[in-house]
Amino acid sequence: TANTNDRANKDKINSIVCEVIMAEEIDIVSETEQLKDYWHDRDIQIEADRSIIALDKPVPVADKIKWVSNEPKVFYDTSVALISSYPPRFRLPLSINFEAEEKEKMAKTERFILGIWRSLDARQYNRGQTYWLRELAYWVLSGWYSVFCLVKKEGDNVDFIADLWDPKTVYPEWDSEGLVKCIRTFSTDKRTAKSMVYTWQSKGLETEFAEPSTETVKIINYWVKRGNECFNAILVGDQTVKKLTKEPYDHIPIHIGTVGIPEKSTLDWPKRAGENIIAADRDMYAYRNILISLLVTIMAETA
Repeated sequence: TANTNDRANKDKINSIVCEVIMAEEIDIVSETEQLKDYWHDRDIQIEADRSIIALDKPVPVADKIKWVSNEPKVFYDTSVALISSYPPRFRLPLSINFEAEEKEKMAKTERFILGIWRSLDARQYNRGQTYWLRELAYWVLSGWYSVFCLVKKEGDNVDFIADLWDPKTVYPEWDSEGLVKCIRTFSTDKRTAKSMVYTWQSKGLETEFAEPSTETVKIINYWVKRGNECFNAILVGDQTVKKLTKEPYDHIPIHIGTVGIPEKSTLDWPKRAGENIIAADRDMYAYRNILISLLVTIMAETA
């Protein structure tokens, strides 16, 4: 009886929370900027690492020649290729004295999992991207990864979705139990923004959308969890294409993780949490770039 009453009280509290969040005015733009400010140091570090890998040349100073080494890019691309070269093999254990029926079920399950894996690749290819494992390896080696995971059933069709998002566009907030808020925000061109909205409309989103007046459009995908209720809203430019809506999930369907220093006991932990695979050699790359640039400058002046 006690357990039943506890569940009833919990459901009642969750219902009240649901009504409160639907009634309150949430400034999504303001909350987005607050989270972006919180993760500011992380974003700066991610940008610095990407600049090294992209071989961005520094601005020349006083006619001095500036060269950059291609070693970090070669190292990063090779690491991604090595990790994602071979697809995983799915094997489920059988009991010692297994029966033929059990073995058949296990074989079907393995084929089912393999089918899900192949469907992830097919979804990637249809959108002009590379195979799923390669993209996952790319983000994991960057120190951060974020995956939008969902299973959708429409009629007899079931879609397994595991879309990989650029971690720099994803701003999470955790409590002691898990993810309670996640905002994905980025800027794109007008054509892409329109295409995204039309795709959502084709999947059942009822919204009015006017063509943006600017060529650059900011997208905000807002997720929040209150109690056991999950809510989502989408802003495109200055238009709310999806009002804050209760979703049929008890959690935010986004997995966000870091590779690096896992502790959160220091003030600068957002900057240090996710470490790029090139992190240990950052200073060496900068030192070599200075030496190479100096040698080339001397040669150009004296040759």
